[in-house]
Amino acid sequence: ESSNQSLLFNWNTFLTSLCSVVLTILWVLTGYWVLLDLLGVAIAIFMIQFIRIPSLKLASWLLIFLLLYDVFWVFLSSSFFNANVMVEVAVKKAKNPVAIVAEKINMPDIAKSQPPLSLPGKLLVPSSFTEDYYSMLGLGDVVLPGLLLCLAMRFDNQGHISILNSGTSCLLKCQKWTYFSVTLLGYSLGLCTAGLMVEIMRYPQPALLYLVPGVLIPFISKAYIQGHLRVLWHGPFSTDTPPNSGYQKMSV
Repeated sequence: ESSNQSLLFNWNTFLTSLCSVVLTILWVLTGYWVLLDLLGVAIAIFMIQFIRIPSLKLASWLLIFLLLYDVFWVFLSSSFFNANVMVEVAVKKAKNPVAIVAEKINMPDIAKSQPPLSLPGKLLVPSSFTEDYYSMLGLGDVVLPGLLLCLAMRFDNQGHISILNSGTSCLLKCQKWTYFSVTLLGYSLGLCTAGLMVEIMRYPQPALLYLVPGVLIPFISKAYIQGHLRVLWHGPFSTDTPPNSGYQKMSV
């Protein structure tokens, strides 16, 4: 059985590596935005898979701090640096590595034919209004709320007892609405709002300005209503669970 699992692992590793190499080569040669998005999604999934936030307190401080950071660099940086630093960094393209190699070996025609590359630190979506205009979403706007979604899913998969606060009558009490589902709904609404504001204002928007309230408000609201706020704030996966928290440990 162990040999079969090792063989399966080797095949999965080989196929994954092959797809990664082919995808990267095609992106370098074409610079096509769909390939860039596929690379960006792969990076985001990798980061969410291997980074764990242990508590709601850490997630809240991290998201709020980065929201302020995002707002400063999008709205206020031009007042200090005479340029919108965030936008310039986001739209700046890198020189194609094929062009660099071609220049080194004195092949100028090949060097000129290679397209500049947008680095895979963002996701691009073509705008419906302008042919060459793209809406951009930074990978941080996917990964950072995704870490809170990961915390929500992990808590949903644990055993916990709801302690509904008196006087509350809300759809969030429904057991069908898990922490993951309400947080994902909030993220979706925040993302739609951010995209709508970009199209209305015709000016870059800090996505975290809409995404952070979109994920924190429903998550914290449900935690308060179901009596889990204290244990989630301090960390539901630590050994020192606060007493009377309504949380029951279960093995995973």
